[in-house]
Amino acid sequence: LWFGIESVGLCRYDGVSFTLYSNNSKDSSSLGNNFVNSISEDNDENLWIGTEEGLYKFNRTTEKFTPYLTKNEQKQLGKQIYTVKISIDNEVWVGTNKGVSVYDRKNDRFILLPYLENGKELNLQVNSICFDNNKNSWLATSEGLLKLPNGSHDSKNWINISKQSYHISNTQIKDLCFDQQNILWMITSLGCVKYDPKHGQFYELKELNRQAFTSLFVIPVVIMRDSKGLIWIGAEGLVVVDPKNNTFNIYKKKSRRSVWIEK
Repeated sequence: LWFGIESVGLCRYDGVSFTLYSNNSKDSSSLGNNFVNSISEDNDENLWIGTEEGLYKFNRTTEKFTPYLTKNEQKQLGKQIYTVKISIDNEVWVGTNKGVSVYDRKNDRFILLPYLENGKELNLQVNSICFDNNKNSWLATSEGLLKLPNGSHDSKNWINISKQSYHISNTQIKDLCFDQQNILWMITSLGCVKYDPKHGQFYELKELNRQAFTSLFVIPVVIMRDSKGLIWIGAEGLVVVDPKNNTFNIYKKKSRRSVWIEK
């Protein structure tokens, strides 16, 4: 199990003991920043670590970190890494404070996929990324829900799904995931929303939002699906949703201390 601890670094638990990987200013192969936002593993068993200041690839054999998105690249690609996801084709996608980039393995570098609207490039923050079985890329951004169809890297193919509905047309999307019925679940500043790609329909989850996120201080921040198909939503507490039965359980926190975990 790999997880990030705020301001401490990357931690590994092997079922018996913990190993911590933190920044060491005297070691250029150590983790460059201790604020870990995202962790993903590619098909070559490399771990990609997104932090508040840069992206790092971790080699499990050598236990060395390789930095990506150098200071010169950060001016264009961004330095705050909010999400790192691996596509069906083993592509590494990175969402930053300046957009989304894809790893070019041949040249060992990342390439920005600029977001164009009416022929003009817009700066956007990409908070989360997921992929469906048709190789469509779905992005949770400061400009709403965006889609790149059929594995495309062409900036001309961007589709702003949010603008198709007044419910979330001007709403930032914080996180997203698909359930087993291919329905997209999203965390927004207004609460939790569902989207049916097949019918192009958004659904407000009024009862869930009313019961689980009634306070302005209880705003959901992260969502994921487990191997059993349950949807887990993290806020100041935890909500577990069963999409098949349309039921949910709310677990309130007892402590303000927290550990951020990505599977």
